[in-house]
Amino acid sequence: MVIARLTRSVKALLFCLVILPRVYITGFLLWIGCRLLVATSNFSDVLLNACALEFILLLKDLLYLVCVPRKTAYDLDNTKLMPSQLKEPDGLWVSIGTSLWALAALSWVFCVCR
Repeated sequence: MVIARLTRSVKALLFCLVILPRVYITGFLLWIGCRLLVATSNFSDVLLNACALEFILLLKDLLYLVCVPRKTAYDLDNTKLMPSQLKEPDGLWVSIGTSLWALAALSWVFCVCR
């Protein structure tokens, strides 16, 4: 099955119920996890805490595998979304956007390591 378009109300509903909570939870875990890993002094504890954080981040995938029936998972895997553009446009703004993401990542590292 191929989904060509979604209405604005469906997009808003997906944003509010799926994307926004996922971004909030991931950002919160990023903040707490960075503080936890930076505050740990022993290397073995850093490794253990990193494994625990990875387990928490992958818990949603584990719950999906356990709770969703195989037929539903198969149907979802075979559902495709048509892209709004077949090719990403080349231009200056694409390069600027990439550079801004790199700057944001470097500033995050700088703020956490301080």
